[in-house]
Amino acid sequence: MRVLFSSTALWGHIDPMLPLARALVALGDELVWAAPAPACGRLEREGFTPRPAGIAPDESLMSTVPRRFPRIAALAPRERPDHLFGKVFGWERAQPMLDDLLVVMDRWRPDFLVRDAAEFASPIAAAVHDVPCVTHALGALLPATRVASAAEDVAPLWVEKCLEPRPYGGSYDHLYLDIYPPSLQPQARPHVPATEWLRTTPARHPPAGARPDALARAGRRPVVYVTLGTVFNDVNVLRRLVDGARELDVFVVVTTGPGTDPLALGPRLDNVAVFDFLPQRELLPHCAAVVSHAGSGTFLGALAEGVPQVCVPLGADQFLNADACVRAGVGLAVEPCAGKVSVGKVSVGKVSVGLERVLGDGTFAAAAARVRDEIAAMPSSMDAAERLHQRYG
Repeated sequence: MRVLFSSTALWGHIDPMLPLARALVALGDELVWAAPAPACGRLEREGFTPRPAGIAPDESLMSTVPRRFPRIAALAPRERPDHLFGKVFGWERAQPMLDDLLVVMDRWRPDFLVRDAAEFASPIAAAVHDVPCVTHALGALLPATRVASAAEDVAPLWVEKCLEPRPYGGSYDHLYLDIYPPSLQPQARPHVPATEWLRTTPARHPPAGARPDALARAGRRPVVYVTLGTVFNDVNVLRRLVDGARELDVFVVVTTGPGTDPLALGPRLDNVAVFDFLPQRELLPHCAAVVSHAGSGTFLGALAEGVPQVCVPLGADQFLNADACVRAGVGLAVEPCAGKVSVGKVSVGKVSVGLERVLGDGTFAAAAARVRDEIAAMPSSMDAAERLHQRYG
């Protein structure tokens, strides 16, 4: 079959889609991946055929919010995502993406599309060509009102193509591939009529004895991983998370993400090791806890290894993950104060107290282990690829 994948340039959106893409290629499918130009180089290195499509933000989403959307920036952090989603992923991104996607589809004629859940041009392009468009989850199912706001923003693009605008921008007209463990699902979902689950993590974990070099100084101390991912990696916030963790008798491994010098966190400390990047799959099996922004990649990756967490959500879908964390008993949440997220708005003391509790109370690790087993039992990416062949072959 011919399959077209379509995504934004954000790696937190692309990474969850990679296992399914690899599985489809393993089944013999021809696969082309449409994404903004900054992502195409890595997609090619991952073994895919990329096609530049759409535009990517010139700056991180965090840095553009106060300047472009001052009224939204003035809201409490928890309130911002519902207002921002359509602004960030609606017409401004969808319009140039649609033009490029239609060129790709006119030339290549795919049998179906697989889109990242924040990419709203694909359902329109698929409707123009009368082919199915599968939505691939990024993490938790996004609130219906959030998706509806983006759909309203892109409705004129449907009309331009002489199509009736679809509810939720066509996100759920066909199949929804859900990577979120069912026990963490918070809401009824009558607007999502067809769902199949898949696991985006490998079924086999790295052997526990294969400790990465980053842990050479850990000794017998529990290892705590601290990260803010790749988009929300404000060094001032990260410093406060590290300060909260290093007060305890633990060994802290920190990743700063791209564009942040590890030296920006301050002088080297005996119980802190700082890197710009480490493969989480190699590190997480050795961790006693994770302190993070609760981005979906980190949140689900830690749960796949049964690691309890302290979530400090800053935006996007992170509050959904933090809520799921608390609801499932796999960790605690420490929310920033109202106002612009910056130094002083995340409490060092609350991070330290939360981490101490997560490390000392075995119920969190037990709950995380239950979710780990649930994730391991979810269908594999190959299972999902074979089901797609059954549906659309």
